[in-house]
Amino acid sequence: MEAGGTNVSIQTVVPYAFEPDTAANRLQYLPRTLALRMLNRRLSILAKAENAPFLSGIVGISEQFDLFRNAAIELNCRPDQWTAALAVAEQELRRALEHGFQPEELAEVVAEMTNNLEQAVRTAPTRRSNGLADFLTGSLIDDAVPTHPIADQRLYQPALATLTPEACTADLRATWAEAAGRKLFVSGNVQIPRAPQNIAAAYTASTRTVVAAPPKIAAAAFAYTDFGKPGKVDERTEVTDLGATLLAFKNGVRLNLKPTDFEAGRIRLNIRLGGGTLTAPADQPGLPLLANVAFTTGGLGRHSVDDLQRLLAGRTVGLSFGAQSDAFSFGATTNRADLLLQLQLFCAYVTDPGFRPESLRQVHKAAEQLYQRLPHTPEGPLQLEVAGLLAGGDPRFGLPAREVLLARSLDELKAWLAPQFARGPVEITLVGDFEPDAAIEAVARTFGALPKRDKKPAYTEARRLTPPAEPLAKAYTITSEIPKALVRLYWPATDARDVKLSRRLRLLNDVFADRLRVEIREKMAGTYSPNAAPDLSDTYPGYGWLIADATVAPADTRLIADAIKKVAADLHAGGVTEEELERARQPVLTALRESARTNGYWLGSVLAAAQEFPERLDWSRTRYSDNESITAAELSALAQQYYVPAKVSEFIVTPIAPAAPKL
Repeated sequence: MEAGGTNVSIQTVVPYAFEPDTAANRLQYLPRTLALRMLNRRLSILAKAENAPFLSGIVGISEQFDLFRNAAIELNCRPDQWTAALAVAEQELRRALEHGFQPEELAEVVAEMTNNLEQAVRTAPTRRSNGLADFLTGSLIDDAVPTHPIADQRLYQPALATLTPEACTADLRATWAEAAGRKLFVSGNVQIPRAPQNIAAAYTASTRTVVAAPPKIAAAAFAYTDFGKPGKVDERTEVTDLGATLLAFKNGVRLNLKPTDFEAGRIRLNIRLGGGTLTAPADQPGLPLLANVAFTTGGLGRHSVDDLQRLLAGRTVGLSFGAQSDAFSFGATTNRADLLLQLQLFCAYVTDPGFRPESLRQVHKAAEQLYQRLPHTPEGPLQLEVAGLLAGGDPRFGLPAREVLLARSLDELKAWLAPQFARGPVEITLVGDFEPDAAIEAVARTFGALPKRDKKPAYTEARRLTPPAEPLAKAYTITSEIPKALVRLYWPATDARDVKLSRRLRLLNDVFADRLRVEIREKMAGTYSPNAAPDLSDTYPGYGWLIADATVAPADTRLIADAIKKVAADLHAGGVTEEELERARQPVLTALRESARTNGYWLGSVLAAAQEFPERLDWSRTRYSDNESITAAELSALAQQYYVPAKVSEFIVTPIAPAAPKL
């Protein structure tokens, strides 16, 4: 019931005895590893094809308990497509076994592995202790030898240079030898009469289909390297105490730079463009969600997303995209050698996005499973209804109804994004291991060469929200066999623009969370783990919530809801003690000290919008001293102001068992 889709798999199981992790064994299984990667790439490409009967697929091999080796090809599909999906799994596996792989396919996965080895060597000097600890303990658990990236590169690189498609195919054939037998599984949200007989019949029917060799892969080159005459820097400001440089190009593009030695061989990038969902058409709800899912998978005008993966194999570039509340955001991690290519990729998506139909097909497939699952999970009503209710019905909050999302089109998406991308303000931030002059030149050759950008409007009307004037109380039921209910409470708060206030509200939340832990988990001798978190907007003035929730047994929803309310009411009436303040503050101060040595903090919290919001520079200067100065009296006053018993909104989601299926 809770499963959003159906899984079909073909598996083979053979005996397996422990094999020591030696250099010889690692090299022995290298051809098989790359064969699996090539076959997975084929499935990824096929899933995007028109009328493809599956959403995603994976091929893998695992050894379990030193007893058996399991090889499996598994596809995720709609319940009514299990027969067609099983045929795809059978035929694509057989296609690889009969016809093997092309040199171009092998070159792609070899380039990716080579780059991964090289990048691991570059970043090794600044690996963090917790990551190394996880690596060492994981090696012990897996009976594996922990090896340094340099040793890995020395082992694998010569073998990769001589590996052939024929060797990969031979290993795949050995793994799937007919003598091992085939096991067929169909699971998830599907009912099949006479399942064993019908599954076997579907598989047998597929085996009668002749499979041809895949079409030849055409050679191509990345087409986006020239964006015009490089731009010129118009303004430059050195922020010496923070080790940052803020620049503006003549076309209005802004650039923020902070070289660090925190992560050797790694550069983190962020681009903020335009006004994000502040510009979303009010009469086209669901368009931001479509953008988040479909924009990058739509590829470019001259390259599909699958073309890009092949063209960029062996390079440390990437692309994430999101329609954020006040800007469209691009993100990636790269290195010095690939910085220009990374910026070219970003710039290509801004100047020539593809909006290809396969991206919409993937959205529709994923939506079918998502909306199949939501009515059976406690989070479903919160995402589909509560988020919008708390924002006064604003369609930018929460998930749209299924039919609303499916009504959105790529033409609507293009009409929304095109003017923003053509003229919207751009602020680029780089933090990490780079040379500033090289970074400036790379930006000049890409975004600096674009036409002049507009200044960002205030979007005053788009920032207005009308949350409910009175608290809400709603109970929802979901159909589920899992006996878990959800209690969630909201106290109205404010936005995050007053940094001193938001710091104090976050510390107050930590005090509240600690009280919840003591009162509910310890004093009530329960197994529940209540959570508390502030949600303070930095886009919508005055909008924010203090939230608490817990996943509980259905019979305990009223008990736990009242217990959480009582903790909040006691905090409202009695305030915060000095002991509670210090217990909450010390982990915060520790986290602040540690974050100052991370690129993620400087990128995400300080510099990503430092020219649009210059006050963020001062926030970074005062965050430690200000948190140190917070008093119990301040938090007590805020508890009295915000944890008001009469203002809390309550939402409870409980499951009801589904009716027994009729067979």
